[in-house]
Amino acid sequence: APRRLAMSDSVKIPPQALDAERAVLGSMIIEPEAVERALQFLNEKSFYKDAHRRIFSAAVEIFGSRAIPPPAEYAARWKSDFPALSA
Repeated sequence: APRRLAMSDSVKIPPQALDAERAVLGSMIIEPEAVERALQFLNEKSFYKDAHRRIFSAAVEIFGSRAIPPPAEYAARWKSDFPALSA
């Protein structure tokens, strides 16, 4: 007979705060200065969702170490460099 899984056999889900992840990423997208601040505390592995890790990496790549781009340029870079993320 197939073995029944007990509650202790279930898959453990690591701690996550998806709302907090979305808030951080939204700040980074809207306000490029937030990227620098986020980098003081977070890295790609700080995010639970794979999509959130990709968005974080994209924001860091766009921001880079250069001067903060004007908002229109920043938004255009998101759309041109990362079309899957702006869909």
